[in-house]
Amino acid sequence: MGRLTFLFLWIPLQVFAKAPECPQYDNKYECLLSVENNYTNSLDYIEGEYEKESQDELIQAANDIKFYEALACQKTCLN
Repeated sequence: MGRLTFLFLWIPLQVFAKAPECPQYDNKYECLLSVENNYTNSLDYIEGEYEKESQDELIQAANDIKFYEALACQKTCLN
């Protein structure tokens, strides 16, 4: 009976576990800085590797990726 009581008391304590604030970065600033660096690198790659006609679509895709990565940083990182 003591073991059963221990389990009933121990299981609710797991509810108060803290989630990782930024899984890959120390804080929100570093996460957003990484997003900006990735965006700059992708624009440099697009301008260097693709012709002018196809760059517009790729730049729009890079803008979308930047938006969703920044949104992920805002939602995931608490500090």
